[in-house]
Amino acid sequence: MEEGTTTRTVEQLQAELDSLGSRIGFSEGAYTTRVSVSALERNLPQTLTLLEDILFNPAMKQEDFDRLKAQTLEGLVYQHQKPSWMASQATRDVLYGDSVFGRSSDGSAESISSITLEDVKASIAITTRRKEPKSSWLAISQRRRSPIS
Repeated sequence: MEEGTTTRTVEQLQAELDSLGSRIGFSEGAYTTRVSVSALERNLPQTLTLLEDILFNPAMKQEDFDRLKAQTLEGLVYQHQKPSWMASQATRDVLYGDSVFGRSSDGSAESISSITLEDVKASIAITTRRKEPKSSWLAISQRRRSPIS
């Protein structure tokens, strides 16, 4: 989601966000996707226009996918060498054996290597069709300075 759109490169998006003093971020969990937006009130409409472009027109270029996949594999190798990960995996093996619960949630080198850009596009298409207002929520916070007396 943060690799540009069909109408703007990642550099153009970042330049526009910088000029607005805004920030758009994405994070994901096992069952959630979180989008955060930080903007000055006067720049919120322009920032939301950029968010709309990012959400509805992702570029999904093969070279970006290949780079991100390689980074993920490198991170996985690093993570799997940490004693804490090894201890967690040993615990999962003992408790759950070869069931789905015994597998690491961050995948394996084999599973990540097998993912294609077409798989990602298909997954996004399915997820987009499932999104309903009843399964989403919106939280807005505003920080205002009190007038100086």
